[in-house]
Amino acid sequence: YYHMAGIDMGRLSVFVRSTQSDDMFVEVWSMEGHQSNKWQRAEIPLASLANVQARWKAVRGPGVKGDIAIDDVSYENCRVKTCDVPPAVQPSCGTPGIGQKECEKLGCCYREKMCYQKLGITDPAIVVAPTPYTGDESDVVTLIRKATSNPNPRYSWSRTSGEPLDAARTTVNQDDSLVIIDASYYDSDTYTCSVTNGLKTVNASAKVEIHAGGANFDLNMCKWYNVHKGDKWDW
Repeated sequence: YYHMAGIDMGRLSVFVRSTQSDDMFVEVWSMEGHQSNKWQRAEIPLASLANVQARWKAVRGPGVKGDIAIDDVSYENCRVKTCDVPPAVQPSCGTPGIGQKECEKLGCCYREKMCYQKLGITDPAIVVAPTPYTGDESDVVTLIRKATSNPNPRYSWSRTSGEPLDAARTTVNQDDSLVIIDASYYDSDTYTCSVTNGLKTVNASAKVEIHAGGANFDLNMCKWYNVHKGDKWDW
């Protein structure tokens, strides 16, 4: 329960995170301004999260005429119908005009011919995992992945070898797919995409294998060999 009364009322927020990870706290609920001189009840769905840590943050308003209080905070093992909320209230999910079957595959809600995110927190889920790639040097490699969560997922890519991504030839598109331009033998590795909603993190990996080929003299291709018979010239 919360109590927020006064013409100078500020803002009350709730942040949560999973204690099973090092992720930052994420804001999952907030209320701002005068809410009448009565106690109000708020419920925050936490999906399947376990071992949750919560924080409350109160920010004062422009003056002294405003008091914020909370009381009777509890965690309850209840099933919240996360789709029982008007579509206009929640952010959209998927591409415009998406059908019900495709919408539900993304773990989202479908109502009134609209696909929208579930109410509250939903664990990150990878719905399209990156697929292994085998090719030749100079190829353009694209590793596509799609994921859902609420709050919206955040992504990061890494290599199993620990080598950094080549900033000159590797880009991450707006849809967070990884693109390697002008691939080389040295790009062969297992690439992992980490998806987090700030509370839980899931990973998906794909192996990239680039065959050495072409006229790459550094790898002694095309039957050329660097002999160095006393001259100062390289090739």
